[in-house]
Amino acid sequence: MAIKSCRECGADVSDGARNCPYCGIKDPIKRMSFFIKLLIFFAIIFMLATADNMQRDIEKQRISKEENAKEQARIAALTPEQRDAEEKKKKAELAAKETEKKKQEEREKDFNRRLAFARVITDKYKESLKNPSSFQIVSAFLVKDGTICCRYRATNSFNAIVLEAFVFTPDGKYSSSADEDKLISLWNKRCANIKGTDVTDEFQ
Repeated sequence: MAIKSCRECGADVSDGARNCPYCGIKDPIKRMSFFIKLLIFFAIIFMLATADNMQRDIEKQRISKEENAKEQARIAALTPEQRDAEEKKKKAELAAKETEKKKQEEREKDFNRRLAFARVITDKYKESLKNPSSFQIVSAFLVKDGTICCRYRATNSFNAIVLEAFVFTPDGKYSSSADEDKLISLWNKRCANIKGTDVTDEFQ
């Protein structure tokens, strides 16, 4: 056991004593609460983590400086012709990135237009059913040309839940399970084995 000072009278007291033998106060040794210990523990963890992050940042900066120095030395060793060639290459790469960015923006606009068309058509089809509230999309597939291929569940005339399908195309062609032969023909032509986008979640 260690000897410590009494918190009341300052006399030397064993840290295991329940009362001070000099002044009689209970628990004469100041003891650290569990809460304070917990705070100190987390403070130490925080400081260690901060120090580790600082060390990583310093190492990254060092590596970055070394790489920049190497690149500067490499450029300095190039001939004027080689520098011009590299500059042209960088400009060509930048132009290619800008072109691809514009193409991606156009693809996104086109997709959003086709998706908007599919939503309008699907809503109209839903309202045409005998029980629109029973309509539930199972799968919806949007083809690049704007065709929407959809499978859904709904109640029929006998109030039974059935699995049905329909196809709408931008050129006005349409077919549903009401005409199964026509649906199969149009589905095979405009939906089957054709690349497109699964938009089921867009209709949930």
